Amino acid sequence: MQPESREYLNKKSINHSDFIPQLINSNLLKNNDLIITMEWSHKDEIIDSYSIIKKITEKTFTLKEFNGAKEDLDIIDPYYTNRSTYQKIMQLIDTQVENLILKIIKIKKNAN
Repeated sequence: MQPESREYLNKKSINHSDFIPQLINSNLLKNNDLIITMEWSHKDEIIDSYSIIKKITEKTFTLKEFNGAKEDLDIIDPYYTNRSTYQKIMQLIDTQVENLILKIIKIKKNAN
């Protein structure tokens, strides 16, 4: 985890002690109902590389796309940016993840 990400999570009192980066693989993709990427190119790469996985296209979205955006679907990787830009991107991700959670809650309520 990037130090800036760790710092951001710590400020929000979000526990990240169990964070373990994983490489994408077919089992990981098969065993999840929703796949969220930050950039459209990542989404395309997953769909192209793992097209054999059932419903891969229907369950793979960019974060902004899942939340209803129709354009400007990428959230850039803040890794090579300055500290100020990194913080702005983290805040954008934070807002988008909150919206994702609310949408999933709504979907689950409507399914029951």
